[in-house]
Amino acid sequence: MLWLDSRFTALMAAILISAAQLPLQAQSTNSAVTVSVTSSANPAVYAAPLTFTVAVAQPVAGDPVPTGVVSATLAGPDSLGSATLDAAGRAVIVVPQGLGAGGNTITFSYSGDARYGQGQSTFTQFVTKANTTTTASVSGNVLTQLSATVRINEAS
Repeated sequence: MLWLDSRFTALMAAILISAAQLPLQAQSTNSAVTVSVTSSANPAVYAAPLTFTVAVAQPVAGDPVPTGVVSATLAGPDSLGSATLDAAGRAVIVVPQGLGAGGNTITFSYSGDARYGQGQSTFTQFVTKANTTTTASVSGNVLTQLSATVRINEAS
């Protein structure tokens, strides 16, 4: 019985030594990331351009920074754009035409990479109506004739 035990121990030692000599391989951990969003203005004014900065953070500080693409969609299939993450894990998405008045729900999605899995964040961008200016002018003889011109201009 002692002979079997020592032979088993020797076999296990040989397996462990062989395994230690194998090259190490990188493994895809697909760890969860944190996606955070900031807006250039919230609330924003109707029709004003908006800039969203999206940060994708690795789950453990000191781990490699995520790489890949972030996309923005407006409540449904309407794409607002996409951008590639920079070396710090940030991307900037610009919406030049602005958004509609009210609360706009935007989903920012990270595509994932070889190390990190996909992630997303939902952000509500509030947009106020633009201010208007009304100008009235009177022309002609006020006693016999009256005409008025009204101009409505959107604030920029």
